[in-house]
Amino acid sequence: MISESPSVMSRYEFVFTLIEDLKRVLHDISIEDIEQKEHEKDLVTNVDKEVNNFIIDAISNLYDDTIIGEENSKKGNNKNVWYIDPIDGTTNFLYRKRDYAISIAFEGDKEKFGFVYDVKDDVLYHAEISSGAFIDNKPFKRPETPAYGILHITPNYLKEEKYEKYAELFQGLRYLEVCSIEIIRVAIGEASSFYRKSQNEWDYKAAVIFAKMVGVPVVITENNTVHVGTPFDA
Repeated sequence: MISESPSVMSRYEFVFTLIEDLKRVLHDISIEDIEQKEHEKDLVTNVDKEVNNFIIDAISNLYDDTIIGEENSKKGNNKNVWYIDPIDGTTNFLYRKRDYAISIAFEGDKEKFGFVYDVKDDVLYHAEISSGAFIDNKPFKRPETPAYGILHITPNYLKEEKYEKYAELFQGLRYLEVCSIEIIRVAIGEASSFYRKSQNEWDYKAAVIFAKMVGVPVVITENNTVHVGTPFDA
């Protein structure tokens, strides 16, 4: 369990230890309760809640920061803000047992970083603005990729002509329903573009930091439409 003084360990270093603790938490708990939130496809489990609370408690033990989480939040120093999604892709977690992630981002006056931990594949994507982007502990540089390879887009958008025309430019379409991993797929060169409306900050903050650090274009509108990758003039 994390107990090191914040004067000894930076927030960025702290998250590496936190991720290791979270691996043990996930190993020790199982799905017992499933609840519906705003609609029937918006689900939350006891695992989402327990992981969310574990992260908040771990951060709060060391730092008096504001924490914005999907399942719970905490007010603190507004100059330092965390964004956490304990299980991004809860439906995938429930039914597919893969393509879900823990997403943790931090924005402060001295540090800015993002962590996306792909739980099933046990791969950690992280980036810090003064250090660069990494996959696990290896520095990452994005390879050259086609502008119109794979597009990650919500299927319902394709009912509109402007999105259909954009999608027709690509070689393939994907929809994983997990914002952080889909953005990461673009950032590491496995896809060319990601487009989704009405996202929450905890959905995309960490992955977007990684994407920006590897040079991928990112556009976020006032209504939190997130577009990462090949430009789209809608």
